[in-house]
Amino acid sequence: MGANDTAAAVPAESLQAVLRQASEHRRLIGLCASISDDRAAAEDLAQETLLEAWRNLHKLRDAAGADRWLTAIARNAALSGVVVLRAFSRPAPQAGAAEACLANRFGP
Repeated sequence: MGANDTAAAVPAESLQAVLRQASEHRRLIGLCASISDDRAAAEDLAQETLLEAWRNLHKLRDAAGADRWLTAIARNAALSGVVVLRAFSRPAPQAGAAEACLANRFGP
């Protein structure tokens, strides 16, 4: 069985579902990239979004609103990712900085 035989055996509905999923994945990456301002992180965040959606599929009440539901999950994942990245990108305080700050504020 050649590659063309396999493609012909796939139902059109399945192919359309795969294309919709790919389009949705690209949309989630774009959303996460616009929030995080980091394309590489956005791909990870989009994957995290899909994993979180799969874990919480039982909470989806209206299948027609799945795109809005995924958008909310992606937004939350991206915002959480930004907070974590900012926390790790802060420079470490210098030794004695806290003591100097307290001495300046309250005196020796």
